[in-house]
Amino acid sequence: MKFPDFRDFLASLDEETVSGIMKDANNAAKVIQDTELICEEDRPTLHTLGVSYQVSLGLLAVYHKWLEQQL
Repeated sequence: MKFPDFRDFLASLDEETVSGIMKDANNAAKVIQDTELICEEDRPTLHTLGVSYQVSLGLLAVYHKWLEQQL
């Protein structure tokens, strides 16, 4: 079985989907920023990690739905 081209998935992403993923990532970043147990000097790094992680999960979820439709 041949998988669909990943570039087709990327082309299928619309503004609403990307906006939703980024909104979720922004919310995750706010949670990290509001956590009192984080050392102040680690906040920028943890912010970047949190946003990256949430964006990755969001894209993976959308990709799986897209892939199910393609197969």
